[in-house]
This record gives sequence, structure tokens and C-alpha cells, in this order.
Amino acid sequence: MLNAQKLRILIAEDNDEIREILAHALRQEGFPVITAKGGNEGFSILSGQGVDLVITDLRMKDGTGVELIRRIRRIRMSGEQTPRVVVYTGMCDPNGESYLKALGADEVWYKDSSPREIVGRVDQIQRGTRPGL
Repeated sequence: MLNAQKLRILIAEDNDEIREILAHALRQEGFPVITAKGGNEGFSILSGQGVDLVITDLRMKDGTGVELIRRIRRIRMSGEQTPRVVVYTGMCDPNGESYLKALGADEVWYKDSSPREIVGRVDQIQRGTRPGL
């Protein structure tokens, strides 16, 4: 069960509008949110700050989501605690989802989800009631 403090969330997304919409929706619900414009910036933030949940796009100019997941997995394999990882993408086939989960993503969410749905899923993770986690 996660502690009573709100999850600290990192959003790695190179689309300014999407990144800010998600960050705003989550902040309105009291979640502390840090944003990054790419995977490399996201990893730098992870290295310097405690984060509980990473929401990352796949295709970004400054380090892809796949690269970010691989870097997090390497830390996880060394025994250190790492954040949960959610891929937030506009497209992914079932084989792609399996690949991303094998790589270290905990979930794959689609960009056609409303900010309200994303907040609901994050809230489920916060409460420890999100299936499969």
C-alpha cells in the first residue's frame, strides 16, 4: 500500500500542450508534478529528485521513452527502488504493449484518454487499487 502522501509524478512529454494539460489536471488534484521535454531531461530529474510515477511519451526528440524505460530498468536491476512507469502514447499495437511491459513499463495508456481518465488512473495507483500493479 502506498503512503498517504500524494504520488510525486514526472511527466516526460515533448508536446508542450499535452504536457501542460496533464500536469495541470494532476496538480489540481494535489499531485506534485515535475515536467520534462524529453527522456534525457526526465532521467536527469529522476537522478536528482524522488519521483513515484513516471508518465512518458515514446517518441521525443531529446531521448525517447524507450531509452528512459531502459535507464530506469537498469537502476531497478541494481536493486534500487524505482518509480512506476506508464507509457503515454498515441499508438501502440498489442505486440508493442507486450514489448514495453517486458522492457519495464508497468502500464500503457493512450492519448485518446481524457485528462479526467488519467487523473482517475493515477488516483487508483495512489490508492493501490489499480489492477495489475
